[in-house]
Amino acid sequence: MNPVPRRRRGGRSRWVTVVCGAVFAVASGVAMSLGPVLPAVAADYDRDTGLATFDETWRIVQETYYDTTFGGLDWTAMRDRYRPRAEAAGDNGSLRGVVREMLARLGDSHFALIEGSAADARDRAARRDRSGDAGLEVRLVNGEPMVTRVEPDRGAAKAGVRAGWTVRAIDGVPVEEILGRVPTGLSSSNTELEELLELWRALLGAPGSEAMLLLRDETGEETLYKAARTPSPGELFRLGALPAFRSHLQVSVAPTPAGHRAAVFRYNVWTLPIIRGLDQAVDTLRTVDGWVFDLRGNLGGIAQMVMGISGHILDEPLSLGSIVSRKNKLELRANPRRVSAGGERVTPFAGPVAILVDQLTYSASELFAAGLQDLGRARVFGVTTLGGVLAASFTRLPNGDLLEHPVADYLTPSGIRVEGRGVIPDAIVPPDRARLLEGRDPVLEEALHWIEEESTP
Repeated sequence: MNPVPRRRRGGRSRWVTVVCGAVFAVASGVAMSLGPVLPAVAADYDRDTGLATFDETWRIVQETYYDTTFGGLDWTAMRDRYRPRAEAAGDNGSLRGVVREMLARLGDSHFALIEGSAADARDRAARRDRSGDAGLEVRLVNGEPMVTRVEPDRGAAKAGVRAGWTVRAIDGVPVEEILGRVPTGLSSSNTELEELLELWRALLGAPGSEAMLLLRDETGEETLYKAARTPSPGELFRLGALPAFRSHLQVSVAPTPAGHRAAVFRYNVWTLPIIRGLDQAVDTLRTVDGWVFDLRGNLGGIAQMVMGISGHILDEPLSLGSIVSRKNKLELRANPRRVSAGGERVTPFAGPVAILVDQLTYSASELFAAGLQDLGRARVFGVTTLGGVLAASFTRLPNGDLLEHPVADYLTPSGIRVEGRGVIPDAIVPPDRARLLEGRDPVLEEALHWIEEESTP
């Protein structure tokens, strides 16, 4: 959705973009912080601007938060409690700590402060290039970081890294220290999300650099591996004043045990470049036995995109659920795709559909999975998602920071609230270290086995 100009008090304009995802905060490397208030005043800090920033944040939530009861929290009392601390703040970092602590009291996802102006963000990115990665994914298994995916022909694979190994340190920093960067006071789901994002950020670096990975194998032996970082794959994408990031789509055909064929669509974000690529890919895969949407690690994006993608597998404009704000209700209805990208008449795919989810399936991806699961059109495999599906807006604050704030809730077609609950898979498939060590993908295997059963007369 394009930025929509609005007006606010005092005649100053602001821009708002409604999205459903954490990917933009991820791209900027922002985590919630409950930092201390420092008495000293920084030379470049203006107290009046800082206090205006606090007041504007409180007002925005007061006027746009989707729940007028604030979950039972006295929001006026929160202003009275935190405003003296904001007034005493001596720099922007301390002010942000006060604001973030106040926002955290609401206990919802999709609250974030993105520091500084877009120009500042670009300057920081130029000073420290983190556009490369070594081609591996890490998830928390029983609280321990484990490699769950190694991309073929990327740095980690060439270095000999295997899925199923656990991570002890990244670039000389112990994982305990990396995870310790996450502040206390967050909800359990937000804490888990921030821990995973801290690990993800630690793996990034400049293309051409080496990720120094201290890994523990299945025998308990620890070995240091040097994995070359290469440019992250995909197409550069930018939304408004937010930092640019890369969206990428992988399409493949996987065999089931008995030789049936399933298309596998794996993508990391819901954006227009992804949708265009997927629209073209499905035209060559309409005759396979099943489809798999692999949304593991997909942190969300533009929620409206799910209506077009669901139209490839729904032949009626069924509701995928509703996004409900204070005054409005947006029904997310599938847009049946009866014309191919090439202009030919087609019918939506009618075969079995599986959706794969994990700890980093978030926001718009949860909405897609929950809606189709609720309709009985797809079967979900993996582990319960984090439950962060609120639609959010972005507003520029007086000190130049960008505030992400939720403006609407999501309910499935049958009225189930997913925020804080997550999408509960039909088939719970936790990470299986033994199968990972064998180079297998337990979640995909279960989905392919189900597609085979559904495709066999």
